[in-house]
Parts: sequence; structure tokens; C-alpha cells
Amino acid sequence: MKPVAGENQKREGRCYYHNQVRSQIIGRMLGTSLRVVGKIASEQLASYSSASTAAPSAPQPSGRVTSAPAATRVIRGTAKGLSGFFTPLRRAGKILWLQVTGSFFLLFAVFFLQNLWRLHLQWNPGKPSAPFLGSIAAALLFLYLGISSFWRARKH
Repeated sequence: MKPVAGENQKREGRCYYHNQVRSQIIGRMLGTSLRVVGKIASEQLASYSSASTAAPSAPQPSGRVTSAPAATRVIRGTAKGLSGFFTPLRRAGKILWLQVTGSFFLLFAVFFLQNLWRLHLQWNPGKPSAPFLGSIAAALLFLYLGISSFWRARKH
């Protein structure tokens, strides 16, 4: 029996979370990338040290000998490697931050809802109470902020 076109096929272009990549695979990729970056950095440093011992350039006014292009390449390569490493962590950190702030907002909403219930039991229908109306406004505000924070975390 042949599968219908598009059925049970892996979607291309989705993130690693939706492609169900296991943590072992991520660790293996991380180890490989760190090994490659280390090899490139050691080659760069070896070429830098051999270039500096073979033909030293004129000393700078500070008395140091520098090779700007090699140092710049090492710094740029390291920055590229680190940015590739931290990109998935930034996404996870953003989602975690939204969930933590949403939890605190919902905690404050529960506090104001408890206060609202306490004021509801003491409320006289003839005259509106400022603390009662303030608790309604604060509870609604914190409920909105908490729910929207979790909603934004779900969209990421």
C-alpha cells in the first residue's frame, strides 16, 4: 500500500524541536562543532605564531608585535562559532523567560482575585467601593498579562 502524497512525510524547514531531534544527536553535533572550531583555532594560532617568528613586524609604539589580520580572523571565527552555539539556547531562553513572567503575572492575578472575593463578601450594593473596583481592574490586567505571556511563549 502506497502512502498518499504528503502523508507521513517529514516537513522540511522546521526547527529541530518539531523534527524530533533527540538530545544525543544535539550533543553529538555540539561536540563535533566544538572539535572543528578548536581545530580551526589551533591552526590559526599556529600560523600566527609561525608568521610572527619568521618575520617579526616593526614594533608598535607600545612595544608589542601584532598581526591584525590573523587575530581578526580568529576573533571572527570564534564569534561565528559561539553565535551558532547560542542561537538555539536563545530561543529556549526566550520561551522560558515568557513562561516564568507569565507565572508571576498569574500569581499576582490570584492574589487580586482572593482580595476581590474578600471584598465581595463585604460589598454593599448601594455604594461602589474603590478597593473593590481596583481589585477588579488589577485582576483583569494581571490575568491578561499572564495569559498573553503564555500565548506568546506558545507561538515561539
